[in-house]
Amino acid sequence: MSILKKQVPPTIVAIVFIAVIAIVSGYVYHVRIVLNREMLTVQPSGAISSTSNSVATQTPATQIAEKTVSTSTWENFSSFELGYSISYPKDVTIVDTGDPASLTLDFPKTYFSTDMKDDVVVSIYAAPTCEPVAVSSGPVGEVAENIMVRGINFVRNTQDDAAAGNRYHTVTYDAMRNQSCYRITYFVHGANGAGLYVSDPSQMQAMQSTHDAELAYVTKIFSAILSSFTFLDTPPGQNEATHIEASTTPQVQQIYFRTRSQ
Repeated sequence: MSILKKQVPPTIVAIVFIAVIAIVSGYVYHVRIVLNREMLTVQPSGAISSTSNSVATQTPATQIAEKTVSTSTWENFSSFELGYSISYPKDVTIVDTGDPASLTLDFPKTYFSTDMKDDVVVSIYAAPTCEPVAVSSGPVGEVAENIMVRGINFVRNTQDDAAAGNRYHTVTYDAMRNQSCYRITYFVHGANGAGLYVSDPSQMQAMQSTHDAELAYVTKIFSAILSSFTFLDTPPGQNEATHIEASTTPQVQQIYFRTRSQ
C-alpha cells in the first residue's frame, strides 16, 4: 500500500516563512527596548546612572549652588583666655594640635559626593604679631586687601598653587586688636582636576562641575564661620586671673592680658 504525500504549495511556504520572520523580529525589538529601559535607572536624587562600569552622573551643580547655609544648630567656641568667640557646624571636628593658642576645625569628606574629596581646614590663631604670609612657588593670587566683617577690619591674603596633581588654596584673614594678631585661615587641598579620576569627557565635566559647586558651598560655610567671629571682653565683676587659671602657657597669658590692656 502506497502512502500519498501531499505537496505544500510554494506560496503557502513563503507566507509562513515571512510570518515567522516578522514575529521573531518583533520579539527581538521588544527585548532591546526592555534592556535599554533597565540599563538606565533614575536615582532618588534625579541623577541617571548606568548599570555599566561608567561613573554615575552627579547631582546637577545648580541644585548644589542654590543650597543655603543654616547656622541654627551650630556649635560655639568661646575663649576668654584668647579673647574671641566663633561658631562652626556640628559635623566639623576640633583637632587637638597641642597649641593652646590655636583652634583648628577639620571638615568631613562627606561634603563632597564625587571622588574629588578635598581636605578643608579652618584655623584660628592668636599671636603677638601677624607673621608674613609665605609666598608659594606658584601663582600668588589676590593682592592683600582690607575687608570689613561685622565691624572687624581684616586683611585678606589669597594664594593658589598647584604641583604634582595637587591643588592648594589658602586664604588668611588677619585682625589686630590691642597689639595682638588674630589670624583665621581657610585652607583647601585636593586633586588638580577630575581628569585624574575619569577619562571620558562628559564624565569629567560632570564630576568637575559637581565638585566645584560643592566646594563653593563649603566656602559659603566658611564665610558664615568668619562672620560669627567676635572679640570677647572680660565679663563684668569677674577677675581676669579666673579666666587664665586653666592655662599655664606664657604665650596665652601674654595674649590674654595684652588684648585687655587699654
